[in-house]
Amino acid sequence: MDNPNIRRWARDLELLNHLALFELGLVVEPEVAHPAFAATTCAESPWKTVWLLLWRVVEAGPVVAALARHLDLEQPMSLNCAQESAVLEQAIGAEIGESMAEPVARDLGITTDDAQRRIVQLSQDIGLL
Repeated sequence: MDNPNIRRWARDLELLNHLALFELGLVVEPEVAHPAFAATTCAESPWKTVWLLLWRVVEAGPVVAALARHLDLEQPMSLNCAQESAVLEQAIGAEIGESMAEPVARDLGITTDDAQRRIVQLSQDIGLL
């Protein structure tokens, strides 16, 4: 049975878990050179969480561009368009299969597994924003 409510609840739970990892400092991020991040965790500074999420989405620009090409979407795709695109949301909000990851992997010169991981991360980050 394919129940949209169950899919939505599962997605919400996945996003809550992703946010909890951020707040606990378990999401490994490269060094971010900004004084506001000195000696604070995401739980101590909600702005840090938002900033890191925005940073991760910006860094995922090549993934967004590859997905936009594959899905015949507007290019270049702004963050606002990425967040509001029903086509992109449906594509990355579902289970990410090889059919979605392979063109991204080809475009970016990475493995299909890495492309799949990056698409899932993008989906979670955009979902939290």
